[in-house]
Parts: sequence; C-alpha cells; structure tokens
Amino acid sequence: MISVYLFGKPSWELKLTTPIDAQHVMEKGYDLQRRLRKIGIIIARLQASGWSMVENKTYNLYFHKPGMTKQQTVQELRMLCIGRRWVEVVEDAQAHS
Repeated sequence: MISVYLFGKPSWELKLTTPIDAQHVMEKGYDLQRRLRKIGIIIARLQASGWSMVENKTYNLYFHKPGMTKQQTVQELRMLCIGRRWVEVVEDAQAHS
C-alpha cells in the first residue's frame, strides 16, 4: 500500500504568529499549489499503472494494487519515477490505524 501525504493542519504548515505575516501565507499558498500539482501527477501515474485509491484519511490518500509485495511496490515507484520524498510504502494494517 502507498500513502500519499497531502498537507497538514494550518499550524503545521504555517508559521502562525501575531500579527500573522500575510506574505508568508501567500508564499505557502504557492508552495501548496506546487505540491498538489506534483501529487496530481503522482496520482495519475499510479492510476495508469493499476493502483486504486482505497482510503482517504485526514492528511493522506492510500493506494493499493492487488498482489504487490513491499519490494515490488518500491521497484514500481522507481520505475514510475515517483520519489520516496512524495510517498511512503506502508503495510495495509498501518493505513487502518
């Protein structure tokens, strides 16, 4: 199973100070846009290779492809040019906790 991290709570993503820095919020908006575009590309590659989204949690999407071992998953990610920076290979049980 593959976990794709989307984004976290605002307090994780932003430096929340008083007063709030508007420029920082705008920069984070551009960063989130770039990240989500990259994640969209990753999702398209996974789907084209037979992976299906099986679960969505608060911050992550989980994809499964029947019959894949962890080692095969790692190899397929390399073949699809999906860096481990963007995804995590997890055991099925981890996704449900």
